[in-house]
Amino acid sequence: MAKNNTQPIDIASNFYWYECTFNYLKKNHGIETDEDFSDFFHENLEFVSGDSKYFSKIKSGRTTLGRLWLSRIEKKLPSSLEYYTHFIWDILIRPPSNALEVNAYLEKVPKYLRDHILPEVGKNLSSDVNHNNFIQVRNYYNLDSLGFLILLHINARYFSNTEVVNFTHSLIYETMEPLSILDGLERAHIFIFYKLQYIVNRIIIDGFNNRIEETLMWSPTRENWKPENREKSIETESKMFSSEHLRLYLIQSFYDFSSISITDNKLEDGKVFGLL
Repeated sequence: MAKNNTQPIDIASNFYWYECTFNYLKKNHGIETDEDFSDFFHENLEFVSGDSKYFSKIKSGRTTLGRLWLSRIEKKLPSSLEYYTHFIWDILIRPPSNALEVNAYLEKVPKYLRDHILPEVGKNLSSDVNHNNFIQVRNYYNLDSLGFLILLHINARYFSNTEVVNFTHSLIYETMEPLSILDGLERAHIFIFYKLQYIVNRIIIDGFNNRIEETLMWSPTRENWKPENREKSIETESKMFSSEHLRLYLIQSFYDFSSISITDNKLEDGKVFGLL
């Protein structure tokens, strides 16, 4: 069972690692089943009691990768850890709280993306930045570009650049549909997008020149997706909600609780919480 302090984004990062790694091993090592996956990582290891179902628990979201298995994976298939250590997970778990933290995160963004926007890391974006540059970043439609757009959005908010805040907000929401169908993100995107709606906000200037941050819930925007992508995402979320332990992580995501007991709650109807 996952520990009580496990966050939905922890589950998302483990889903992403498992599914991307499974696809890689299927293509390059001929594995076909979850048992094959487990056998690949258990090869040449002495059996340790409790390990036999470990990866099935990762796949189902009942546990997350621990230090022992991370060290084993690093020896067996180190490249797969890039899925698990992607910089976007840290942003979503610990969003930068000031401009200095934004700069630290920006250093993790791949150079091929930074070159579109920032001649140097941490530069204050002015309102006359060419919007086409932001669009070029969006058009990569991957976790790199999404993470970069989040940082650009937060950076602009700290410098009170309303134009860039609102433009990057729009680009982030435009990224959601393409990301939802990427390999490895079939389930993870649900947790990612619920978290995003509390990190990125539009700014509205009222008649008294007050800046009001507006939260846009992501799930209603799914109605604008292509029917096949919308239905696939809704079906995935519904299946996740039918799992008792994943249901509680979904509820946690919806309310963006900093913590929740995932053993004492027996909440049943997702519609009560606006889910699905």
